[in-house]
Amino acid sequence: MKKYITLFSLIALFFIGMQHTQAQTKEQRVERAEIEKRRLNPEYDAKMKRVEKEEAIEIAEKQMKVIDDIIFLTYDQQQKTQDYYLESNEDIKRLEKKIDSIKTSTTFKIQSIMTKKQKLNYRGYLEKYSMRI
Repeated sequence: MKKYITLFSLIALFFIGMQHTQAQTKEQRVERAEIEKRRLNPEYDAKMKRVEKEEAIEIAEKQMKVIDDIIFLTYDQQQKTQDYYLESNEDIKRLEKKIDSIKTSTTFKIQSIMTKKQKLNYRGYLEKYSMRI
């Protein structure tokens, strides 16, 4: 009787694991489809660019205010300082995007040489350490 209960428990765990895996892959497919749909929508792109620009201006203003509180800049100096911060923040964002694309490319290259089981473990590793897939 113990053998049957043990066998039944193992089979149940196996099916639960399969369903859990299928649910995760379905969620990932839905997530990717939503991202792709947003990416192809020109209105969404325009809105995101506007929001990013507003955020960049806000960050530059904060950076300039910190310096102004310490150094007491003139109005012209404040404007130029803010422009320089905006410029440098844009450069940083470009570099971050390039770094992200390099990480993604590296991840796909690494996964291309792995078995399915290794890929699952690798994805778990990336998720655990909050790395992009």
